[in-house]
Amino acid sequence: MKTWTLKAATTKELAALYGLDRKAMARQIKHYESIIGKRFGYFWRVQQILLLFDNIGPPTHFRVIYPKHYYL
Repeated sequence: MKTWTLKAATTKELAALYGLDRKAMARQIKHYESIIGKRFGYFWRVQQILLLFDNIGPPTHFRVIYPKHYYL
């Protein structure tokens, strides 16, 4: 598993990285945020979302994933 180090990432930058349009990426981030939780701060969440993408790939459809090992 790769570890991503981020200084900052905008929705547009993440969308470019995964070949999605900005609105699709925003929906995906919102979807993953609902799973990961919002209590850890933006950059931490983005890092966890990138780890999820790295492990399962950018989803083409929405499915619920419960990554228990991402909860502290």
